[in-house]
Amino acid sequence: MTTRRRIVIHLGLPKTGSTTIQSLLAANHDRLGDGIRVSAKDDLTYRLRKYALKYCRSGGFPWWKLRREIALREMVRKIDAMSFDTLIISDENLIGIESGRLFDSPERLHYDRWLAHLDAALSGHDVQYVIYRREPNSWQRSAWNQAFKMRRVKTDFDSWARDHSDLDAPRRLIEQFRVLLGDRLHVIDMAEEIGENRLLGRRVLDVAGVSPERIAELVKPPRENESLPLAAVELLRLIHETGKIRRGQYRMLTRLFRAHPELFAPNSATVRKDG
Repeated sequence: MTTRRRIVIHLGLPKTGSTTIQSLLAANHDRLGDGIRVSAKDDLTYRLRKYALKYCRSGGFPWWKLRREIALREMVRKIDAMSFDTLIISDENLIGIESGRLFDSPERLHYDRWLAHLDAALSGHDVQYVIYRREPNSWQRSAWNQAFKMRRVKTDFDSWARDHSDLDAPRRLIEQFRVLLGDRLHVIDMAEEIGENRLLGRRVLDVAGVSPERIAELVKPPRENESLPLAAVELLRLIHETGKIRRGQYRMLTRLFRAHPELFAPNSATVRKDG
């Protein structure tokens, strides 16, 4: 009897440390053990992610549905041709979920249907899924912050939250997935892996069969994709209103603000102009 190869899919959710986990996987792909391969939001999932997001943003436009189905078949063919015992895939947008819509009704967005398609396409493998969750109120604010950074939101948090107010939506989404996947779905609170002597992403590695000894030796990357300071968001909001800084210039400002949060610290030293 041939043993089925294992695939561990880290599905996110968005704003639960996914970028940091992907950095961990990418930095340590050669330290995880023989037979373990990594796809950390890279070319393997790019086209599927791209068309899943377009499909969801369009409200279910048939063209993007077709493109998404083609991308899924292409990804499965690539996986079948790969050499591995265990493949770890990390992509929080793999089935079209994005931070700005986490608190919209999951019953309306039908993510579970696309997950069922994905799972069926990979039925020749032993597929396990990992999802992280967090406290809803801070999660909602972080989701707005991320959507603002991506220029998908131009309003303040209170205005945005009135239209994205379903704080129970992530829990119901996870329960939909649990009905579909049963004990193949592994859910963990993000807070359990944050802190001194803890490793964000450990559950993904555990499910993939990485030994505790190897995990202890991994290079631990810094947290990434942190929320922008509120003062930076307010400045970007004012920039939105002027309409004078667009696209590349705006992205450059966003990266600058994200890289230097000290610019917006309440007690930042005042810069004096001499002469």
